[in-house]
Amino acid sequence: MEEIITDRLVLRGFREEDADDLFGFLYQLRDDEFEGYPGITRRNCGKQLRRRVGSDEYYAIQLKDTGKVIGNIYIGNRDFNTKETGYIINENYRRLGYALKALSAVIKRALGAGVHRIYAECDPRNKRS
Repeated sequence: MEEIITDRLVLRGFREEDADDLFGFLYQLRDDEFEGYPGITRRNCGKQLRRRVGSDEYYAIQLKDTGKVIGNIYIGNRDFNTKETGYIINENYRRLGYALKALSAVIKRALGAGVHRIYAECDPRNKRS
C-alpha cells in the first residue's frame, strides 16, 4: 500500500508497532452502538491488528507531527470495481477535521486508480458521521 500524505496526516498500512494505538481507539468503542468492539482486550486486539497489517483495505491514520495513529480508514473491495468505506477516529482527536481529510484523500486516490463507485453506510441516528 502506497502512503498518502496530507498537510497533517500520513495514511499508510498498519504495522505491528501500531498495537497500542489501535487498542486505544478500539477500546473506546467497546460499548459503541454504531461501531462496537465488545469484549476488546489487549490480548485479543492482536487479531484486529493482524487483520489490518498487510491488508490493502485498511489505512492507519497517523499524525504527521507526532507519529501517533489516531484511527483507521476502511476501504473494502466489493463487486463491479466498487469500494465500501468507513472510518474510526480516537475520541481524543474527533471534531478536528481528521476524518474528513483522511476520507477525502483515500477517495481521491481510489477514484484516480479507476475505482468505479465508493459508498458508505451509516445509521441515521449517528448524526456526527
